[in-house]
Amino acid sequence: MYYLMFPSLEARQQTIARLKERNVQAVFHYQALHLSDMGRAFGGRAGDLPVAEAAADHLLRLPFFNDITMEQQALVVDALLATS
Repeated sequence: MYYLMFPSLEARQQTIARLKERNVQAVFHYQALHLSDMGRAFGGRAGDLPVAEAAADHLLRLPFFNDITMEQQALVVDALLATS
């Protein structure tokens, strides 16, 4: 898995939008475990683990799959460079 960490939620969301304009789908999927349904059932609350919560807002996972080609990888890299 390859991911980027952004300085803010807004920066991550802007990058997702710019990548989408270039037909690159990048997603976020990390959830701070203490804020998951199970974590909350065990007493997890927002603010308990600020670093984990910030990571959830700032992390962007880059596209990956078993048969990604070199051309597809180059498309992702080029799209990222164009957004910076």
